[in-house]
Amino acid sequence: MVEARSRFLEGIGSIIRELVSWILPCDGWVKLNTNGACRSIRFHVGCGGDVRDEVDNWIFGFSQNIGFNSAFEVESGVYFYYIHHHHHEELRRCGQQYRPLSQYYHIIITCAKSCFFSSSHSNNGFPSSTNISPLPNSFINLDQGDPVLFEAFWRKMSEECTVEIKGCELLSYLSDLRSVCWFMKPELRDAIKRLHTLVGNAETNDRHIVVGNGSTQLFQAALFALSSSSLSSDDNPINVVAAAPYYSEYPDQTDILRSGLHKWNGDAVEYDKNEAYIEVVTSPNNPDGSIRGPVLKKNKCGGEGKLIYDLAYYWPHYTPITHKAKHDLMLFTFSKCTGHAGSRIGWAIVKDTEIAKKMTKFIQMSSIGVSKESQTRAAKIIEVVCESYKNFKLGLKESELFFEHSKSLMKERWEKLREVIEQNGDFTLPKFPRAYCNFTNESSETYPAFAWLKCNKDDEDCESYLEKKLKILVRGGIRFGSDPRYARLSMLVRGDDFDEFLKRLSNIKEITH
Repeated sequence: MVEARSRFLEGIGSIIRELVSWILPCDGWVKLNTNGACRSIRFHVGCGGDVRDEVDNWIFGFSQNIGFNSAFEVESGVYFYYIHHHHHEELRRCGQQYRPLSQYYHIIITCAKSCFFSSSHSNNGFPSSTNISPLPNSFINLDQGDPVLFEAFWRKMSEECTVEIKGCELLSYLSDLRSVCWFMKPELRDAIKRLHTLVGNAETNDRHIVVGNGSTQLFQAALFALSSSSLSSDDNPINVVAAAPYYSEYPDQTDILRSGLHKWNGDAVEYDKNEAYIEVVTSPNNPDGSIRGPVLKKNKCGGEGKLIYDLAYYWPHYTPITHKAKHDLMLFTFSKCTGHAGSRIGWAIVKDTEIAKKMTKFIQMSSIGVSKESQTRAAKIIEVVCESYKNFKLGLKESELFFEHSKSLMKERWEKLREVIEQNGDFTLPKFPRAYCNFTNESSETYPAFAWLKCNKDDEDCESYLEKKLKILVRGGIRFGSDPRYARLSMLVRGDDFDEFLKRLSNIKEITH
């Protein structure tokens, strides 16, 4: 493990080449070698490293995207303080069990820029691959809807959710030729039906379930199916609309393929053409959390109208379940239901057989189905959720119920945010009416996955204000077809990021003066 590196001597102008070798740590020590890189001045930062013991045994390694910061910060090694702030796990290699890292007497951490430090009996906990605490001067990314808030719950349920897939399994493209969606595993279809029956948020009887690579692919599949069934060969593309503020990705998802079948036409409230249209109804709405119905009526604009209901957030940890949705085409996503965004699983509940077939055809042509490994994992996790409610009647603790646990987290965050907003007076949040939830059998408020923040200062761009003044990255209102005084921020980020966000928001007057 010897490498050559060049070193430029400042003021001399010459280059010296020297050999650098990896040296074993002393007895009782382990050595962590790390490196990091930054994509640009303040954008994506990544790090990686590995740990070896005093006899050169490899113990473990890691690589991680760690958010938004500067190249100076990551290269100077400051991120590696997080080694001391999170849970260590039993370390295993080739079946051999090591002591938890915290039990080693010393740790050597070696950074790319020669930043060395050691620790004696550090905090017990090596981080998960994505658990990073923010620095006081770093950017906090609240732009994306990455649902990592739920990671702690699923860490406790790791064994129950474990699946084993052998090398000889899942080789075929095919899953169930008797089903319209022939690449969907029957176990996943049954698990989804069971979940909706448990929650009571959607009707699945006498309907087809089409699985997709997340709800994004299903949205495009729905556009393809609805528009191709409406147009003759010489018709213009069908107009796609949604009431503002609408989900910021709808315009790009509609037009990215430059299809001759459909085109984005903006705010449904302003649509007055005597032409066919597809209206997307998102409820609860992304970004503002409101409960919605269709805006357009056939007798208003004169054109033939079709509806897509995006119900990604119609789950009891976000909003009361007031009714069982029975729409012709409904979209759901595994990522916002349980937090497993990386599995890329979504599903559509479709009443019309021909529409379901066309959606299946779109997915077949774009990705030849959906990963069976992901389907297997999703089916197992949904089964664990459903079984927990069955076992709750037998004495299981409420804290082990996913929706109750997640709702308590969302409620706590919203209460903290509202308290800070009321104190500083520079921003406002929407208010939501209480409603009776048929799932929890109690009256409840809505706790959306996103906060729709309004800056009270006249002509102030909320996105720019938060980024420049507080180093908080959010998504501006213009992208949602709304006013720039608004911005959307994620409520699903990690606890450290959310706490740092609240801290900066609380001290905004001190920071900006």
